[in-house]
Amino acid sequence: MNNVILNLIEGVFAFLFLLGLILLVLRYIALPILALILSPILYTLNAFLRIIMFFIIIIKKIVLFLGSLFGVKKQNNIRKDYYKESDYISWEDFMDDDPKDKINDSPYSILGVSPDDSLDTIKQVYRNLSKVYHPDKNKSEIAESEMKKINTAWETIQKEKSLIK
Repeated sequence: MNNVILNLIEGVFAFLFLLGLILLVLRYIALPILALILSPILYTLNAFLRIIMFFIIIIKKIVLFLGSLFGVKKQNNIRKDYYKESDYISWEDFMDDDPKDKINDSPYSILGVSPDDSLDTIKQVYRNLSKVYHPDKNKSEIAESEMKKINTAWETIQKEKSLIK
């Protein structure tokens, strides 16, 4: 009887060990390889969908312009746009969630400017980004974290530029 129980316990431990090993292989080998394979495909799909959205917006503007030429009145009860640019999260932003990557971000790359740009140019870019990601305008958690990064980058650049002068 004791041998049966010991064999059962031994079998359970062997099963748990194999399950843990399989999960480790999935986590550290299979999923990163799958992400590497799917990433370019999804990136290309995202670019394609952006192009389609661009053409839809252009067609919409042409239709509205032609409608205004021929006296068609715009209906006020229909929502003007189906989405806001600030609500849209691109595939690059979604994939850029690795904390290791964020350590290497320079303040200039966060704001999307060059170190050679003037402080006035950088300030204008900072203000535009603040309008998009400000918590009063965009309630998402991503916007809140982006706003913190933007503010930190702006403060760092201000200090750096004031030391250079």
